[in-house]
Amino acid sequence: MSWETKSLNNIITFQRGFDLPKSKFKDGTYPVVGSTGIIGYHSQFKVCAPGVVTGRSGTLGVFQYLEEDFWAHNTSLWVKDFQDNNPKFIYYFLHQFDFKNLNGGVAVPTLNRNILSSINVKYPKSLQTQKRIADILSAYDDLIENNLKRIKLLEQAAQNIYKEWFVNLRFPGHENTPINEETGLPEGWEEKTISDVMEYKVDNRGRNPKYYTKSGIPVIDNHLIKNSPHIDFSKTKRYIDDDLFDVFIRRYLKKDDVLITLVGTVANISLAPKEKSVIIQNTIGIRCNEFCTQEYMYCFLGANKTKIQNKNRGAAQPSVKVGDLTGMKMVIPNNELLNNFSKEIKTMFSLIQTLGKQNSQLKAARDILLPRLMNRTIEV
Repeated sequence: MSWETKSLNNIITFQRGFDLPKSKFKDGTYPVVGSTGIIGYHSQFKVCAPGVVTGRSGTLGVFQYLEEDFWAHNTSLWVKDFQDNNPKFIYYFLHQFDFKNLNGGVAVPTLNRNILSSINVKYPKSLQTQKRIADILSAYDDLIENNLKRIKLLEQAAQNIYKEWFVNLRFPGHENTPINEETGLPEGWEEKTISDVMEYKVDNRGRNPKYYTKSGIPVIDNHLIKNSPHIDFSKTKRYIDDDLFDVFIRRYLKKDDVLITLVGTVANISLAPKEKSVIIQNTIGIRCNEFCTQEYMYCFLGANKTKIQNKNRGAAQPSVKVGDLTGMKMVIPNNELLNNFSKEIKTMFSLIQTLGKQNSQLKAARDILLPRLMNRTIEV
């Protein structure tokens, strides 16, 4: 198989994206692609698919592959000319370079496309070889994407059941359940606050280690909490060891503690995994007592995300006080209905966590395979 050495700008041509302020977005179906992902939709497009986009300003080294026409935002660079190479291969090929170290900016990381001429690379000239490599790696990404779709459907189904049963009050047996005239709730239901149904609040805010370890107990930072029962530990950035825990942390998380962010991106939720892990700041964990279940609490918080965000007291950035959260009122159904709901939702959450772990394994396998294919350790 023939591989050639060329400068990167002789393999592909990057171009800066196009200016489009948020105020100029017009309702449409074409994605506007920024430095890390789709930032909105517009009525027009500037680039025909397929396309490869990376960050030009702000976040560097994140690549996106587009299979539909799109608008490349001015915070991005897009491949204007693939120079007769396979676009999907180019997408994977670019992942082997550390664009973060090519930062030409000062305060804000910026990628200067002129620097690309200084990067010499080996690449397969044969389109057949390029396609084989792209197909191998795409197989992993296709499985990951299918799992993500299943996860999204399961998450939506759980919230739909919660809304149908406890907001619309169309729960099993609702036709024969009398309404309490004093409370206006179905018989056997009660109104309580979150603090009433908490056994324990995991709160390590304000106790931040001065340094971290390269491995050990993963720290669940806000960026890992993404409104899903699953936490992707492959994206963990910080760890502590047992000694740091003893000095700085009050309590480990317990499996299925409901995690909710209170600073920055407010009211994102997740469930603590069974693996030993900790939260440091900006997040609390809610552990329910006998009056509530973890699944019900998770769905309640998810359904009331906007209401929680409206409790913002922050000036420089959004922030919700713990007391404002735990003082929120919630309706607690009778034990039988609560347990039936939690049993059904727990099955969904368990499958979501299984699919999430599969995706982490698939990503790890793909990331090991990619450089081996590109440096010809594995021939195709």
